[in-house]
Amino acid sequence: MAKKKQHGSVKRFGARYGRTLRETLSKIEAVQHQTHKCPYCAYTSVTRLAAGIWECKKCAAKFTNRAYTVIKTSKKIEEQQLMEAETKDSHKKTSEKGVRYKDVVGVIEEQPVVQEETNIKEE
Repeated sequence: MAKKKQHGSVKRFGARYGRTLRETLSKIEAVQHQTHKCPYCAYTSVTRLAAGIWECKKCAAKFTNRAYTVIKTSKKIEEQQLMEAETKDSHKKTSEKGVRYKDVVGVIEEQPVVQEETNIKEE
């Protein structure tokens, strides 16, 4: 027996409005009703009060954002993500031979510079 597809909150429309519109609305409402990450405290407890108005249950921050999702993050969180990405990238940068990029650059910089010899005769 085939499994029936769950329609969730769009069951209320019945057979009206067409399948495509109901599926689209179902996806939007699923995202809209879940909890989101707070752009101020980075805790997953933001709920939607109205279209574009969101509130964090932990830090009590009330802010505006998109109508159905929260995408804005604070500078503090962005800096933390950048720092984490940089530390991961520094370990992954390797050349084809397996030598890290920093080691190759360091070797090139440490080579002594050859100066031309000048023969000055003292008389």
